[in-house]
Parts: sequence; C-alpha cells; structure tokens
Amino acid sequence: MNRLLAAARSAAAASVAALANPGVRRVQAAWLLGFTADTALLVLLAVTAFAAAGAVGVAVLGAARMLPSTVFGFLAAAPLGRWRGDRVLLGLAVARGLAALGAIGVILAGADVLWLYAVAAVTGAADALGRPAQHTVLPALATTPGELVTANVASSTGEAIGSFAGPLIAAACIALGVPAAAAIAALAAQALGAIALFGIRFEHAADERGPETREPGGGLRIAVGFAAIRRRPAIGLVIVGFSAQTLVRGLLATLIVVLSTELVGLGEPGVGLLNAAIGVGGMAGMIGGLALRRSTPLAYTAALAAWGLPIAIIGVAPAAGVALVALAAVGLANALLDIVGFTLLQRGCRNEERGAVFAIFEGAVGIGATVGSLGAPLLIDLLGSRAALVGTGVILPAAAVILGLLFRRLGHAEVVSTDDIEHLQRVPAFRVLPLTGLERLVASAVPVSFRAGDVLMRKGEAGDRFLVIDTGNVEVSDDGRVLDLLGPGAGIGEIALLRGGPRTATVTALTDVTAQAFDAAAFLAAVSGPGAASAITRVVDERLTRSATD
Repeated sequence: MNRLLAAARSAAAASVAALANPGVRRVQAAWLLGFTADTALLVLLAVTAFAAAGAVGVAVLGAARMLPSTVFGFLAAAPLGRWRGDRVLLGLAVARGLAALGAIGVILAGADVLWLYAVAAVTGAADALGRPAQHTVLPALATTPGELVTANVASSTGEAIGSFAGPLIAAACIALGVPAAAAIAALAAQALGAIALFGIRFEHAADERGPETREPGGGLRIAVGFAAIRRRPAIGLVIVGFSAQTLVRGLLATLIVVLSTELVGLGEPGVGLLNAAIGVGGMAGMIGGLALRRSTPLAYTAALAAWGLPIAIIGVAPAAGVALVALAAVGLANALLDIVGFTLLQRGCRNEERGAVFAIFEGAVGIGATVGSLGAPLLIDLLGSRAALVGTGVILPAAAVILGLLFRRLGHAEVVSTDDIEHLQRVPAFRVLPLTGLERLVASAVPVSFRAGDVLMRKGEAGDRFLVIDTGNVEVSDDGRVLDLLGPGAGIGEIALLRGGPRTATVTALTDVTAQAFDAAAFLAAVSGPGAASAITRVVDERLTRSATD
C-alpha cells in the first residue's frame, strides 16, 4: 500500500510539473475535453447503430469512422508542415463540435442511421489529424525528456479520464432516455477545448511546426516519414505494434456491444459501463507510466501483450465482474502502451520528420482499426462470441513476441540521446529550450579538443563560436587576473557573440579538454527565443559584473 501511495504521489507531482508548462497545460486540457466528448459520442453512435442494425450496424459504424481516419491519417503531414500544430488542433475541435451538433440533429429528428455513419466519418477524420498534431506539438513545448514523458503521461491520463467519463455520461443519458443529451455534452466539451487552445506560445518560430522541405512525396510529405523509418527501423516496429493494437481495438468495439447485450446481461447501458472500465484502468496505468522514466522497447512489447490477454480471459469466463476487471486491465495496458510508444516515436524522429512519421502512424492504425471493425461480425459468425473473444485476445501477445525479437536485432533509435540533452541543459541558456531546439543544436555541434595549456579563446579576438565543455577544466582570465574556473557542462564565449564585439577574456585549458563547438549562427538562433534570451542575458551580466569587481 505504501508503494502504491508513493507511486500516486509521484504521479501527481510529475503531472503538476508537466502542467506547470503553460503550453503543455493548454494542450492537455483540450485533449481531455476532446477525448471525453469523442468517447461519449462514440458510445452513443454505437448503441444507436446496434439498435437499428445489430452487430453489422456497429461494424459498419466502425468502418465509417476508420476509413476516413486512414485516408486523413496519411494526409496529416501536409497541414502539420504548413500550419502551427496548435492551430490544427483548434480547427479539429471545431470540426468535432460540428459532428456533435450533427448527432444532436440526427437523434432528435429520428433520421436514418446513414446520417450517423456520416457523423462517425467526420469524427474519424478529425481524430486522424488530432493525434499527430498533439504529439508533434508536445516536443516543441516540453523542455526535457522527463517533461516529455510526463506530458505523454498527462495525455494518457486525459485519455483515461475521457475513456471513463465520456462513456459514463453516455450510459447515464441513454439510461435516462435522453440520448441527445450526451451529444449536447460532447458539443459543450469541444467548445471548451477550443477555448483552451488559445494563447499558446513557442520559444522559437521553428518549433511551431516541422519546417517544410522539398523532399519527394509532393505536398503530402509522406516520403519524409518513410525515409525516417528506413534510417531508424525501430520506429517502424513501434508503428506496426500500434497497428496490431488498433486491429484488436476495432474487433473489441463490436465485441463489447455483443458482450454486454448477449453474454453478461448488462444491456445497452452496459456498453457505456464496460467502456468506462477501460478508462478506470487507464487512470491506474498512468501511475505505472511515471515509474518508466525512460521508455524502452521491452516496456512497449510487455504493454502490448498485456493489452490482449484480458480479452481472452473474458472469452473463457464471460461474467459481468470478470469483464469489468479484465477491461480495466486493458485500460491499464493501454495507458502504458501509449506513454511508452508515443515517447519512442517522438524521440526517434527529428522535428522535420515528426509530422510525416505520425501521418504514417495514423494511416497504419486506421487500416488496423478498419480491418478489425469489418472483421468482427465475420469472426463472431465463424467462431461464436466467446471463441471470438479468445481469438482476439491472443493476437497481441503473439505480436509482442515477434516484435520483441526484432527490437533485439535493431535496437532503439533516438535522434538525440538523453545524455546529450542533459549535458547541454547544464548550460543556463539551453535549459529552457524545448527538445526540438536541442535537436537542432546537437545537429550543428562540432567536437573539438585541446591540450593542457592551449588557449581556447583570446581576449581581443573576434568571437566566432560558442563552446560547451565535455571533459576537462579551463581558466578564464583578464590580463593575468583569474576570473573563473570552469569544468564539464560550462558554456564559454557567449559575450562576444551576443554583443558582436571582441572577446572580453582569455580562456586557457588547465587540463586536456574536449568540447562541443557551435558556430555563431547556430548559437544565436538557439538563444533568440524569449526564455533563452533572458537566461543568457543574466549569465552575461553576472560574468561582466564579476569581471569588473575582481
């Protein structure tokens, strides 16, 4: 119990730390509200479609949602390369709100079920663009790998709360005989989410979106993503795993309706309760996610296997209590899978690749979910409901074993290692940079080395580069007066670069020294944002004051 309480406190503290970043906080608020609205609307649509056309109606609804999701998923790279990610999220919130408004009209008017499929298509297309936008924006706002993990935990927490609250709202409205009220609640949540997205600020203009390139693939930029996967195939394995997971999710969407209405006697309101159980498990899963300070392929494959096994258990013992507990376990595994998997993808892509890779991701998971949705009625007809649950449950454990073996061969690709990031962030001016800015710095770094006694910089010379010491120690002096002694992690040479004048002090190696050199253009671009500029100005003022008083 003490460990559980400690983990809960750690989860709360980490979430508070991540949400202290105002940009992350706004994005996460919109994500929570949007996901709650989507899940409420999805349950409402599924129950209405089942009442009109049975399991086939639910399967067609899933396909109507996922086919546009697949198409728009592959298109996601284009808008993310051209417009700010937060503006894309804002536009999608408006589109989802219009879909909720359409659902209200269809239900109140008693219109044909085909109109529900149209609503599902709009929400599917919006969802396909939403996740790439979310996971492209977060690395541009988070300032450390740990903050990115906790931001992903916050996303998963929002998804878990939404997975619980949305279906519960829908179930309550259906049980009370006012299903349209669920769509009204979804509309209100989307409106609040859109409001939350106003006012986001980025440290640097290049962080707002992945820079446009003239890579092959035309305006869609898909070739950029495929090229990234060829260079770092481990991120392709992550996408394959997610595609398998969404295939199972597509099967489960129909199987949950059949489970509630035919196997465990919970009826139509039970569809919302069973989906809510997944959300409850997700809230527990985010606590476990915070214990994973570094995401690894092993954690990813373990979560993938744990996603499927509980579904097989339901097929073996189809009872209401078993189903609720097992689906909570699915939710827990889903939270861990999202936290680990999305962090692996984000850290495995450069800023200019990220939108294209997540577009490929959305297309792949859309294909998986569509196949699952369409395959569910066939699987039920072929095997029966219970055997279909067992068969669905064994898919992901088998996939996890195969992917685990492939990960061992390929390793785990990070564009910039955590050690490199932590080293650069020892420099005060770089501490406030988002991960995307640090990626650009690392890409521009040139390793240099000096012997003991070498002069790294001489007073009066023109300043043309900034150094960050990796190993060794240096002395900073002015006409024989020792001003400072610096070691690993220290930055030197910023005053001349910022002021456009000569060096103000001489820097001499006391021992053998290795360092990372950044030319003037790279350094000045990195510190041009308001946070970095403020930090580096304080450092310059402190050093000039020390020089004048020593």
